[in-house]
Amino acid sequence: MNRVFLIFCYSILSLLINAQNASFVVNGDASDNNITDENGNINCNCFMLTPNSSNRVGSVWNNNKIDLSSDITLEFKLYLGNNDGGADGVAFAFQQTNSNIGSSGEGMGMGGVSPSLIVFIDTYDNGINDPSYDHVSINKNGDFLHGSSNELTSNTPVSGGVNLEDGNWRNIKVIWDASSLTFSFYYVNMLNPILTYTGDIINNIFAGDPLVFWGMTGATGSLFNEQKFCTLTDLESPVFTSCPVDLSVVISPETSCNSIVNYLAPSATDNCGTATTSQISGLSSGSIFPIGTTTNTFVATDLAGNTDTCSFDVTVYGNDFDGDGIFDKCDLDADNDGIFDTNEGLSCDTIDFNSFGTTLTSASYYDQVSGEIINVNMSKVGSVWGYSNGDLSLLDNTTASFNFSKPVTINLKHKIGQTWNYSSADTLLIISNGNFTIYDPNNDLNILSNSGGLLKFYGSGGISTTEPWVITTTTSTLQITGTTDQSNSNIPFNLALTCSGYLDTDSDGIPDHNDLDSDEDGCLDVVEAGHSDSDNDGILGISPVVVNSNGAVINQNGYIGNSVNVIDNTIDVACNRSPSALCQNISIYADASCSASITNTSLDNGSSDPDGDVLTFSLDNNNSFIIGNNNVTMTVTDPDGESDNCTSIVTLIDTILPSIQCPDDTINYYSINCNYIIPDYSTSVNSFSDNCDSNPLITQSPIAGSTVSSDTVITITITDASGNLKSCDFNLSLLDTIVPVLSFPSNTNQYFNSNCEYVVTDLSSLLTISDNCDSNPTVTQIPTIGSSLTSDSSITITVTDFSGNFSTCSFALTLLDTISPSLSCPTVINEYYDSNCSFTLNDYTLNSIYSDNCDTSVVISQFPLPGSSISSDTIISITVSDISGNFTSCSFNLNLIDTVSPVLTCFTDTIEYFTSSCLFTLGDYTNRFLFSDNCSSAHNIIQSPLPGLFIIDTTIITISASDISGNTSSCSFNLNLVDSIKPTISCLNDLSDYYNSNCEFVLGNYSFNANGLDNCDPNPIISQFPTIGSVINSDTTITLTVTDIAGNSSSCNFNFTLTDSIKPLFSCLNDQLAYVDNNCSFTLPNYLDSINFNDNCDTILNISQIPISGSIINSDTLITPRRR
Repeated sequence: MNRVFLIFCYSILSLLINAQNASFVVNGDASDNNITDENGNINCNCFMLTPNSSNRVGSVWNNNKIDLSSDITLEFKLYLGNNDGGADGVAFAFQQTNSNIGSSGEGMGMGGVSPSLIVFIDTYDNGINDPSYDHVSINKNGDFLHGSSNELTSNTPVSGGVNLEDGNWRNIKVIWDASSLTFSFYYVNMLNPILTYTGDIINNIFAGDPLVFWGMTGATGSLFNEQKFCTLTDLESPVFTSCPVDLSVVISPETSCNSIVNYLAPSATDNCGTATTSQISGLSSGSIFPIGTTTNTFVATDLAGNTDTCSFDVTVYGNDFDGDGIFDKCDLDADNDGIFDTNEGLSCDTIDFNSFGTTLTSASYYDQVSGEIINVNMSKVGSVWGYSNGDLSLLDNTTASFNFSKPVTINLKHKIGQTWNYSSADTLLIISNGNFTIYDPNNDLNILSNSGGLLKFYGSGGISTTEPWVITTTTSTLQITGTTDQSNSNIPFNLALTCSGYLDTDSDGIPDHNDLDSDEDGCLDVVEAGHSDSDNDGILGISPVVVNSNGAVINQNGYIGNSVNVIDNTIDVACNRSPSALCQNISIYADASCSASITNTSLDNGSSDPDGDVLTFSLDNNNSFIIGNNNVTMTVTDPDGESDNCTSIVTLIDTILPSIQCPDDTINYYSINCNYIIPDYSTSVNSFSDNCDSNPLITQSPIAGSTVSSDTVITITITDASGNLKSCDFNLSLLDTIVPVLSFPSNTNQYFNSNCEYVVTDLSSLLTISDNCDSNPTVTQIPTIGSSLTSDSSITITVTDFSGNFSTCSFALTLLDTISPSLSCPTVINEYYDSNCSFTLNDYTLNSIYSDNCDTSVVISQFPLPGSSISSDTIISITVSDISGNFTSCSFNLNLIDTVSPVLTCFTDTIEYFTSSCLFTLGDYTNRFLFSDNCSSAHNIIQSPLPGLFIIDTTIITISASDISGNTSSCSFNLNLVDSIKPTISCLNDLSDYYNSNCEFVLGNYSFNANGLDNCDPNPIISQFPTIGSVINSDTTITLTVTDIAGNSSSCNFNFTLTDSIKPLFSCLNDQLAYVDNNCSFTLPNYLDSINFNDNCDTILNISQIPISGSIINSDTLITPRRR
């Protein structure tokens, strides 16, 4: 029969190359490979955006997003090629995708990229509002058109129009000020920005997201240039070329009881030199790793300070309950209580699988990896046999299934001492909801699949009795299916669910070997076992303790006993502890006899005994208390005589009211001030008493000596020493018997109304009335209010207060007339000036209406008097007086009107001059006349046509003047216009021509070489000197003169240059024969003297011979005469 035996193992360490992106992403035709800087050196900080070829587009984006909510400064060197006819330019941009490439050509690599903020650096005129010069602009959202709504700043030439494609490198700088929302772009001049834009680009362009990529793009079209840029510092991070994967270790005594982990340290490279790698968190390779997950982080730093990080986790699975560094699976005393775990019920044999899946369908065991008690449900499909040693045997195509109450770490292992001869058809299929760790040092397992919690394998040949391989998985479910091609053969294996035996005496879910008080009786196991625990922490001896490699405490005199008290739940005398007394303060209340009492437990506030003993309570005072605070001591005692005490405050409170009886109601009288002073009534009470206070306080309200001004309730109050009080009341009634006091005049004057009579009014206001109590007594008057009187009379007034007390007085009434007569004047009267600008007044009293209330013969008068002479508008006053001296006045305006027209005389005709536009702007001629008027020299003037109008010919000017009354007169004169402005002329270019064979030149008509303009004459005449047809024989200045129709003229000059283009004539000698000397050489003579020369203009020719005379030749030679 073939068997499979499995055993525990460590995780296999492996490395994974963790490729991280560099700090720049290079796209399209851009390149970072061997790019040279301004000095011609290959520079790792330089990038080529486009090569020097047509229809290319590239982009370079920094891979680390920047935050636009913070200030940003970036600086570069930029090269745009050396072909001034090249194209198209580059762009700097903020945008949100580091792989973006926009359109080529005029798009400069950013056309169509949205959302974005772009600085276009444009070196080519593509039309559509594109200027011919190199220029920059700020745009948004991939729109490169000038004048569009997406152009944030207009295009601007650089440094006054410098050619950017001249082969030179130039500085650029970008600054973003987050507080002022200002974007500034510097080019060439690093002190002042060439472009500035202020706006909320985060919200208006990037929809509220402040994180963007920055970089540069470039493009060419049919025309091209190499376009490059260099960052001024290294901005590219180093890159880790290797970083370990996450590692895991499961602790087991079958392999090792430590958690030493070795891994290969990460390494990194950099684009610009070397990178230094250092560990900033976690533990180094070869360290002992603690239980749980340790994150190890390494950082690589290049020479510019740029960094990259690599992180991986090392997870150690295991449990160390007592924290002594020995994992529970290897610890003989997992709680360090001085009792071996085996003496506390721990049995680490595997589960007895007899009756698996039949009567054995559930079990529980202690999992030393997690430190938990685990429940497991078991089932099978087909023939599965279980054994007491943890072995299971599966027939062909049968399955064993396990469901655990919590995730557990399970070992499937080879049973040492047994042999299983595998074949490729003897497979074991394991399904888990965790991954598998395989420990196979001798390569005995042939893995068919291992992915996603599914492992299938078979053995490669026979497996001996000592093979140490183990398969480990952490899961909450496990399904194992065996397949064999041998009829009726079983596939056996061992499932290591260790520590199936354990005790939990107090059923608190903590096994006894981890429970410092296994029976929960309040007495620690270490004490119940007969050991020492002087610091009372449940751990053997004095903490901290030292343990050996097996987890047993050393040098503390332990492991010598095993008292049964460890697992009983009775109170052990050795652990008996004193009770704890806890008091509370209380308040009690006095009865009618001023006494009270309490019980022995009245002061208890939760006194307790750590051993659960029943306590006896006693007090040192139960019933002898005074009003207020009393100190009382409570003592608690357990059955073993241990006791404790505490002291409380018992407060005795009196809440019973005293009693009192008031005097009867009483009557008294108001003083002249209408008040009454309260006497002391507290001595007049009939009786009073209190349960505790023999001398209570008696008070009165209002208090004695108080002043009252009305009937009053008197309240008597009795208060005992505890503040309890009671009151009673009686009524005090007050009476008034004092009459009112009057003060009055002997006489009063009153006045007639408009009907010459007096209607009697309330005259009581003439009196001064006072009463001791009534502030508003009743007043009566005779004659009564509303009566009509036409002559003097007498008034009688009576005053009565609310108590019926009254006084009477009388005085004389005199009637007076103070009403002025009524008078109505005209509103206004108009009259007319005479020729002397004056007027004689009429009698205007006849134009007035008047009357009086009492007098029928009033007197009327006028001012100024009738017959007076006036020379301006005048106010006329009318006055009417009655017999009582009352008078009334009114007035009206007498307006004088002037209807006489003024006299106006204009000056003679005048001359003015045309402007350069052959126009004349009319001036103000309102000072060119004489004016006179009958009443005033003041006048208004109107000119026609108005000043400021343009005229082009002689014009009649009309002056109109009106006096202050609107009377008008006019006069006219002629305005004659003259043109006195010279025409303008500008000669266009200097001209040139060629001498004829006589070294002369005949001048033509050169009036076309000038522009002549005149302000008035559209066709001025241009003349020339020297005149057409003149013969000249040297360079000459030509003068052109323009003359307008008015005879005004101007001139300009240009240079006329003559060039001799006729070559000189000469005839060369025939070929000459010469003889070499003894040195086989010949010295050349001067052949020019033998040649005839002539020229049309030049009589002195400068001729040279090549080779020159005197030259030494040693072979046949061509002699060339040449004019210099």
